[in-house]
Amino acid sequence: MKPLLGLITLLLLLYALAQGITSNQIRDGAITTSKLANGAVTVAKIGASGTPSSSTYLRGDGQWATPSGGGGGPTIYSNAPNQDIAINSTTDVNLVSRSIAVAVGDTIIVEAWYTTINNSGATVTWTYGCGLGSLSVAIADSTTQAAGAGNRAVHYRRCVFSVSSTSLTRLALENYRSAPGAANTGLTGAQAGRYAWQNLGSNLTGTQTVNLSIRSSSATATQTATLESWRITVQSANP
Repeated sequence: MKPLLGLITLLLLLYALAQGITSNQIRDGAITTSKLANGAVTVAKIGASGTPSSSTYLRGDGQWATPSGGGGGPTIYSNAPNQDIAINSTTDVNLVSRSIAVAVGDTIIVEAWYTTINNSGATVTWTYGCGLGSLSVAIADSTTQAAGAGNRAVHYRRCVFSVSSTSLTRLALENYRSAPGAANTGLTGAQAGRYAWQNLGSNLTGTQTVNLSIRSSSATATQTATLESWRITVQSANP
């Protein structure tokens, strides 16, 4: 009789396993944290209302919600490469180039600090540009930079892109340059800021490349920009 009962119990156990184990068949406390594989509980398995996304967070009351103020602070990309870049080209040379995500309502600010030196043996004029996707603008320097191995001009450039909608993005460019100054003697003068703006009636949302460029009036070597640092700030609109 006992062997028969054992066989029946075994058959019932096998049947239960075949049907799947239900919660009432698992004793309390049997499944501990250590028995869960890392990453086994996905976001989709979290019992919460609302929709999880890159712009929401899980509140203490179990709801996915957008942070007050529009989703936190800006996204910032920056670097201080202290990098020499050859700029003896009559076509645009990128000082900064990066792919970023663009959404309606974003304001994108691109800044760069760099110095230029012209040791080519002849005076040159540089043209400064910036762009986002197919939208770009450029302004020519108002003065030439004479050749001189010991003289550098200091530059600060700032571009602001305003993505008003999928059919309108505006661009404003500012460029400031000092007159070249000998090392340790200060600047010999200053050039007023130069400004330009442009707009585009095309969709620039999604992944786009933002850049700062420079081109020379002469391809004669040696002309060099030393990129000290740059920063890209992407500020999303408040709701």
